Amino acid sequence: MTVDLADKTLEELDALEALLIDEKSKALGAVARDADIKDGFMAFFELVFGFQVLNHQLGALDQILSDHKEKKKGTVIEEFRGAAKTTTFTVGWATYMLSRDPTKSWLLIQAGEDIASDNSQKVADIIAHSPGYKIAFPHIVPDPTKGWGTNGYEVKKTHNSYEDYQAGKSLSYEKWRDQNAGRIGPSFVAKGYKSAIIGKRPDGVIIDDINDENNTSSERELLKVKKILTGTIFPAANMAEWILVIGTPWTENDVIHYCLQTGQFGHMKIPVYKEVDDGKVYTWPEKFDEAQVEVEKDMAGDIEFARMFLLDLSKTKGLVLKREWLEPRFDHKAIKINWPAIIFIDYSSTEDPTKEKADHFALAVGQIHPDNRRIIISDGIYRRVTHLDAQRLAIAKILQYPVIYTVGVEAIFTGSEYRNVLAENQELIDNGIFPEACRGGPWQKKKGYRFEYILADAARRRIVQLSDIENELLTAIPVEWVGWQGNALADMGHDDALDTMFGVVHLAMQFLAHGTHYKEREYNNPTYPQKQKQSFSFRRQNG
Repeated sequence: MTVDLADKTLEELDALEALLIDEKSKALGAVARDADIKDGFMAFFELVFGFQVLNHQLGALDQILSDHKEKKKGTVIEEFRGAAKTTTFTVGWATYMLSRDPTKSWLLIQAGEDIASDNSQKVADIIAHSPGYKIAFPHIVPDPTKGWGTNGYEVKKTHNSYEDYQAGKSLSYEKWRDQNAGRIGPSFVAKGYKSAIIGKRPDGVIIDDINDENNTSSERELLKVKKILTGTIFPAANMAEWILVIGTPWTENDVIHYCLQTGQFGHMKIPVYKEVDDGKVYTWPEKFDEAQVEVEKDMAGDIEFARMFLLDLSKTKGLVLKREWLEPRFDHKAIKINWPAIIFIDYSSTEDPTKEKADHFALAVGQIHPDNRRIIISDGIYRRVTHLDAQRLAIAKILQYPVIYTVGVEAIFTGSEYRNVLAENQELIDNGIFPEACRGGPWQKKKGYRFEYILADAARRRIVQLSDIENELLTAIPVEWVGWQGNALADMGHDDALDTMFGVVHLAMQFLAHGTHYKEREYNNPTYPQKQKQSFSFRRQNG
């Protein structure tokens, strides 16, 4: 049937458009309720979110359904940052699946409680308020008497089916509860991975990006996450019909890769583009075209772009400085405060500490192990600060340590002025601490020599180790370490943490049993003062 629009008024055209939209919505609702999972989800998603499932997410959906058909434990989907994976699956897929069969329960697991709460609230808002949801599933509504909050959300059927809803055949609450007699836990709940989820037996589990920069900063933190995964999350999900692990990779020891190593999960990678013979094929060209991808690359830096957008971890191993050279980390609980300390400061300040391009004020504390053969980077500062804060923070940190062999400051440009200010500080003078100006010698050489020759050799030989404590400096060192590429600046343009690590190692050599393990002869020149222990500050422990 055709309709002649030529003689229609604007009001009539608006009414016709509204009618067509209404008819389309009804059709999408019917497909969402009655079709198979793929077609049903596509219809539901468009009805609720107002746009179609993205093409690359349809590929992920096909992988999930194929793995389920093959009775695999679940599916691992790696996706580039900003690919809309959380909207599509953690919110959209979970909402659809629990509505398709509200007698089942779903558990959403994320990195922290805040983001988990935000996404569970999105699911709850769709069920409670979305007009599109009410078209598809008008007979499924919140059950606030049973639970409707961050501890768990309950839904209920007011009618056995959509057809009963149309016919006015309601379902008593008692009969609805009888249908749920075998279900353990709420209809859906979202938790941070550290939360107590013991006792829950969900039918579907979505693990969404539970690794982050904090819990991947050391092997110790990665092991904590794996312990929770294997000791809490997987036992809770042992009867789950659906398990989806989605996220962006961090390291080869993260949750994504652990799941893949079990051999029980299907797998799909969705990078921002793929290389083909005649160029690049962009995954989501409407949002991440060539120009936008270049913007993201400039903002992230080569290494983080490779990880976050190309899902390529090869660069995170370090092209020059290998990540494994920093492992294993030293147990911070075994470190004693009275182990002799060597402190090195790489001074930088800004009157606007929030300015992104400013260097960091960095201070590293190294403590000599009782075996006298290694130094542990145990503490430090790494942040953008004003000149006054740089003084205050350094003095407070120095005075924490009862035994100090030396405090060194890279005395180049403004660092020289900063060192002079510290040298005149009465508190430091009263404690017998005289900061040394470090210039000449290795500080006259390129950073590539300092990091790749001296520092890398010390790390490989375990002469220097990083503490496994969570600390801003000890988090920054591995990032800059793997980001170092020859004489180029570290990733994101900063190498301040590496500068302080090198300073500690260089100053420590004279105090260790094998002090001249690197080629000392290279420093035999008249511009470099020969090291003399008595010239360094020494603070004795009280008593």
